[in-house]
Amino acid sequence: MSWRRVVYLLLVLTKQGFWLVEIKSRPGRVEGDTGTWTWTHQGRRVSDDNPVLLANRKAKALVALLGQQPACQKVPLPWLDALVFLSDPDLQCAL
Repeated sequence: MSWRRVVYLLLVLTKQGFWLVEIKSRPGRVEGDTGTWTWTHQGRRVSDDNPVLLANRKAKALVALLGQQPACQKVPLPWLDALVFLSDPDLQCAL
């Protein structure tokens, strides 16, 4: 089974916090460090920038966009934190 690159984002707002969750559903094995993650599946290796870094940039961009909206001018925006969720149930995580 091959996988394709699709980005799924989820916004979660609760009394405890506000999160932007990037969902990664790549199969196989993932390993890496703070800069790069390497995914291995069916003998193929793909290295990408750590998705947490990109999710953080997306969260900052969203906060900036929300801050420009008239409805948000007079109220403090909640802190928005970014998370990456590895959703494949058979993923071997070696981070």
